Amino acid sequence: MTPQEIEVQAKAAAKKIATELKIPWQWIFGQWAYESTSNGYKFGSGLAMKNLNLGGIKGSGNWRYYTSVDSFAEDYKNLILKEYPKVAGASSIDAFATALSQHKGGGSYFGGASVASYAAGIKARLQGVEDVTATNTAYTPKAATITQHNETVYEKLESWASNVLNGGSTLGSDSTADVIAARKSVGLDTTELESSYNKYSAANETALDKAIDAVSFDPSEYLDKGIWVVIGVAMFIMGLVLIMKGQPMVGKEAI
Repeated sequence: MTPQEIEVQAKAAAKKIATELKIPWQWIFGQWAYESTSNGYKFGSGLAMKNLNLGGIKGSGNWRYYTSVDSFAEDYKNLILKEYPKVAGASSIDAFATALSQHKGGGSYFGGASVASYAAGIKARLQGVEDVTATNTAYTPKAATITQHNETVYEKLESWASNVLNGGSTLGSDSTADVIAARKSVGLDTTELESSYNKYSAANETALDKAIDAVSFDPSEYLDKGIWVVIGVAMFIMGLVLIMKGQPMVGKEAI
C-alpha cells in the first residue's frame, strides 16, 4: 500500500475513533502521520507500509502487524483508553501530547522526546489538513455543563425538598440522571453519584418522589381532631355569649 493510499484510510479511521477519544480526529491523524513519516512522505515508513502500524505500537517486544488500517485504529484506541486515559477530552494539541507522556504506569508514548517537540511534530503534519483547530471545541459545551451543575444528589434532594415545602413542584432544568449522563459523556467518574441516586430511586422511584414522601403528610390523620377542636371553640364562644345575656346554657340541666 502506498503512503497516499494509507493517508486516505488513516483519515477515515481517525474519524471513526475520535468520538470515543473525545478529541478532534485531525490530532489523531497528525500523531499517526508524525510517527510514520519517512523519506519525505507521511505514512512512508516501512512499518506503516508493511505492517499498517501507523503509531509504532509494540506487542511482546515486537512491532505489531495489522491486516488493515481500521484494525490498527481499533487497537490504538483501546491502548489509549487503557494506558493513557488523560488523552480523552484533551483541550489542545499540547495537552494531547502531554497526556501521551503520562502512561498510567509511568513512562511516555514517545520515549525520551520532549512534550514540546512531539506536539510540534504533530502540528507540522497537520498543515493543509482540513478544519484543524488548536483547541478542542467539540467537547467544550459538555464540560461547561458539568461545571454549572456539579452538585451531589444530596444537595439536589435538599433543594428539591425545600422547593416542595414552599409550594414548588419542579426539579429545575436538570435531573440527577441528566447530571450523571453529562458527567459520563466527558469521562468523569459517576460511581458515588449513581450509588446515591440508586439509593433514593429504589423501585424505580425518582429522587424527587422520595423527597416529596419525606416532607409530605396525610391531612386525614388530623381531620377528626380538627373538627372537634373547631366544635369545642364554637361551643365555648356560644357559652360566653349566653352568659353575657344572662340566659342558661343550652343543654345543661337546671339545678
